Amino acid sequence: MSSHPKTPVELEGRTPSSNSGAGGETSSQENKPAVHHEEEKQREESKRPPVLRRIWTALDLDTPTLVTMIKGSLPPTIALALLQITPIADHFLTQGYVFPVASVLGLCILPRAKFFQTIILDILAICLSAAMALLAIFCSVQAREHTTPKVSTVAAHNPSSNSKAPYNSSASAICAIWLFFNIYVINALRSRYVPLQFPSIVYAVFINISMAFAPTFASMAQGKSFVARLLEIFLAGFALATAISLLVIPVTMRTVIFKESVAQIGAFRRTLAAQGRYLQSIEEKDMFSHHIPDEDGQGSNEKKAREKGEKKKDFQKSNPEAEALKGAMRAVASLHGKMHGDMPFAKREIAYGKLGADDIEQLFRLFRGILLPMTGMSSVVDIYETVADKRGWNQMAQDDIYDEGQEKERRFNDMQKALAIEEWHNIMKYLHGPFESILDTMDEAFEHVLLVLELKKRPRRSDSRTEALEGVPKAPADLEGRGDGTRPGDEDFAEFLEKRIQDFHVSREGPLKEWSERRGVDMPDNFFSEPFRHFGNPCVQSDDQREHIRGQHQLYLILYMEFLMWSTAKAVQELVRFADLKVEDGTMKRSRMIFCGLRRLKKWAFSLFTFQDSGLDESNYEGLSSGAQIVYLGDSFKSRKDPEHLPPATTWERLTDKIRVLPKIIGSVESAFGFRVACATLSVGIIGFLHQTQHFFIQQRIYWAMIMISIAMTITAGSSAFGFFARIMATFLAMVISFVVYYIPDKKAGGVITLFWFVTFLEFYFFVKFPRFIIAAIMTIITQIVILGYELQVGQLGKKVSTSTGQPFYPTYKLAPYRLAVVSAGMAVAFFWTIFPYPINDSSQLRKDLGSSLYLLANYYSCVHETVRMRLRGKEGDPELKNSPGCKLNKARNQVFSKEMMLLSGLRQHSDFSVYELKVGGKFPKQRYDTIIDGVQKILNYMALMAYSSAAFSRTHSSPDTAETEWIDDFSRVVDSVQVTTHAVTSTLCLLSNSVLNGQPLPPYLQPPRAYELSQRLEAIDREILSVKHVAEPGYAAFAVMQVASGLVVWEVEKLARHVKALVGVVDFSFHIVSTSTSLVESGSGSGSGSVGKEGKED
Repeated sequence: MSSHPKTPVELEGRTPSSNSGAGGETSSQENKPAVHHEEEKQREESKRPPVLRRIWTALDLDTPTLVTMIKGSLPPTIALALLQITPIADHFLTQGYVFPVASVLGLCILPRAKFFQTIILDILAICLSAAMALLAIFCSVQAREHTTPKVSTVAAHNPSSNSKAPYNSSASAICAIWLFFNIYVINALRSRYVPLQFPSIVYAVFINISMAFAPTFASMAQGKSFVARLLEIFLAGFALATAISLLVIPVTMRTVIFKESVAQIGAFRRTLAAQGRYLQSIEEKDMFSHHIPDEDGQGSNEKKAREKGEKKKDFQKSNPEAEALKGAMRAVASLHGKMHGDMPFAKREIAYGKLGADDIEQLFRLFRGILLPMTGMSSVVDIYETVADKRGWNQMAQDDIYDEGQEKERRFNDMQKALAIEEWHNIMKYLHGPFESILDTMDEAFEHVLLVLELKKRPRRSDSRTEALEGVPKAPADLEGRGDGTRPGDEDFAEFLEKRIQDFHVSREGPLKEWSERRGVDMPDNFFSEPFRHFGNPCVQSDDQREHIRGQHQLYLILYMEFLMWSTAKAVQELVRFADLKVEDGTMKRSRMIFCGLRRLKKWAFSLFTFQDSGLDESNYEGLSSGAQIVYLGDSFKSRKDPEHLPPATTWERLTDKIRVLPKIIGSVESAFGFRVACATLSVGIIGFLHQTQHFFIQQRIYWAMIMISIAMTITAGSSAFGFFARIMATFLAMVISFVVYYIPDKKAGGVITLFWFVTFLEFYFFVKFPRFIIAAIMTIITQIVILGYELQVGQLGKKVSTSTGQPFYPTYKLAPYRLAVVSAGMAVAFFWTIFPYPINDSSQLRKDLGSSLYLLANYYSCVHETVRMRLRGKEGDPELKNSPGCKLNKARNQVFSKEMMLLSGLRQHSDFSVYELKVGGKFPKQRYDTIIDGVQKILNYMALMAYSSAAFSRTHSSPDTAETEWIDDFSRVVDSVQVTTHAVTSTLCLLSNSVLNGQPLPPYLQPPRAYELSQRLEAIDREILSVKHVAEPGYAAFAVMQVASGLVVWEVEKLARHVKALVGVVDFSFHIVSTSTSLVESGSGSGSGSVGKEGKED
């Protein structure tokens, strides 16, 4: 018997006859599998990682996460410990527990640049709130003095006195008005400007506490003392957070960017590996099978599949390689978006390092240059799916068969599909070698960049192979076996990469020759070295025009894949050149101080109060000119016209035109949100401004309910419902944790503070890993501080001092439930005012934002349309010149693209929160909206790909080769005689946008844009212009990419139109009368602004 035990698979593979024999022998053989199974089970258990490692992996923990958790838990813990020092406790008195709260709101865990921006805004907000509080107290004191006899007691003029003045309705009313005004303004600003999210919370906390006590002050001396002490407490908390941020494991935004760069490169490598596996799967599998989206948006196809007995996973994921490629590409796009948001902070940072702000920006641009062709290459999955959808191959396979005609049609389609699959199997087998080689080379190039830019440590052994990044399922390249000895990190790696790219460019001869032979085109051996010599039968023609078009589309798709793979390699080559250049110019030799320029500081100051809307910034396009030529601008480059007002002509009209901004601000969504928060806050605060309940309000600290309203209230009902339950659970958890933390160490301050640090350390895990629960995590920590801080404060100051403000002492087992009740009441009020007097649903906001997104998409296509047209006609100018048409179009295109990406992110967020809305009436068609959002994302990618590929026709990018320029010139002359693009896509998207935005039906007889067959139009004018003899031209391949991408745009727009039609309907007054007695069907049609039912009536 072999010394190696057989595996269970080998044992199960035995045939029954092998076990036959005598009874004893059979019993022995039957016992052996059980023994081996036990041995195998023990071996597997011994190989399992330890419990701690499994927990570490399951929680997705790493060193940066642990560091952040430790760092975030230090400020409140240290603040609680400092309050146990008698001089500090005596100075802060009964407001001391706000000290650790302020240290938490300082957010020391943020990277340095983000932290400095937040802390600067926090300090400005707290100082402004202190000034507003003093103004409100002054007005309150003046109202008291003018409505009551003068208070001449010593307490009225003694700042340290805690005695309260008698109730005064005028003072209370003044404080209520100031509270309403402050909460309204700060929350309106919070909803409009993203950087003010946490500073507005700080402002609201200070104002709520100040206005709660302001009606009880008899003089300004008491008010000044209170505000000064509260201001000191907040500033002390911010100072503590600043010290922790700068001294305890400081993290810079540059460090974050470099880690994100490593992650971005790792995502690129994983995507390349996924591309390789997918392209290899096309050689063997059915590339046309995929999940068909439901036409009704209610899961009908999935239900149909279940009725047929199909497994859900097989129905939804027929090609795992395609799904893996899409997932890898989503990860790349997500990382790129995060890096885009962090980049401005890293460029403003003062640091000690090697790469400067311009270098980091250039690195990001190079990443963006890689992203676009890589996205286009990953769209091959969508291309095959589109072909299958247009030909009905997958839908027909799922439909039921009712008659013989349908059965014949299905067999014919199956035969056509099988033929197409076989053809692509053969084509991809020829492309396998070149693609696999260039993919391996690009993977090594990414490794080279990591080593040269010192984003990864060089291997210790000189003969070690290149190691893939963690998570890249790719075998190491055989560097020794290739014969040149060049490794990533070597000085001559760039030359090696250039040679490999040239080899790939040459290696495409094989697949193209194979395709040509199948199409009856005989290419000479020297065709690719001398592509401009004529040879016989240069055109791909067939007696069957449909067969000719089908062959042409096949050629375009081959060129599409080759061009984008080559473009990705060239973009990676630019990244390698940048890395090598930083070594050559001495940047990577030594570290130095890196400062932020005044221009970036100025841009930062303006960016704090910049609102990103869904429209174009027309101010960037004024004065467009190019040399001596006059360039006439379209309407989109000018200020948007007002249908109710002509442009101001006189001085008076220009002055009064500015006044029109005020009604727009007051009537905005942000102003309405601020008003709701102010109403919600005052509906709780009114308890503190009435005579009968003012003492109860202060005694039970009801103002914490007002604070929670300001922290937790959101604009939309869906996010509010989600936040309501999440924050109630967080507060309940805080109460339970407070019991554990306070009573386990037997109320001893040292033990309480130690356990408080541990639980806060754990709670910051949710802060770091689940951004959706950031506010809930903060509320948990703050509630714990309010409960435990008060109990520790009583132990330090004594009951007499702690109750001197009129607030009674409660033990923890009473105080914690009271705090839970107060906070829960605040959450309930916030939720009520979110839906009253009418809710702003995430579903309705999703619809409106989707309409804006479609309008932006129309603008983007218009930009792409003009870009392609100008490049094909050679009128783009020098894109490097600021006043050239090409530069202006690039700026407009990039601006619209960025806004569209931000809108799509918001759309997905609204879609997620729509699940938590209170369901009233029919269901919200979430699945259909998600399908439309995905379609918009695809169209945006295809349009960007069109603009990217059209750069091959730009005169500034053209090769100086005479023959190549001759073909491009000939091509441009032919293009001048036809309309190269169509505005039908722009018009359709504008109509869809208007219908979705306003909820109005689509116009009747809306014809979606048809595929623009530019190839046929060009061949009709010049039969030779798209001849196969020009297939070696880079411009020819770029044209093929444009054709494929434009076809995908048209197809996706057509699908969008169908989905929008299902949402809003069509203006249609047609009627159909069915007579059951005579089986006679009569119909008519009309036009109008609505639609009627199915019933009609004849005269």
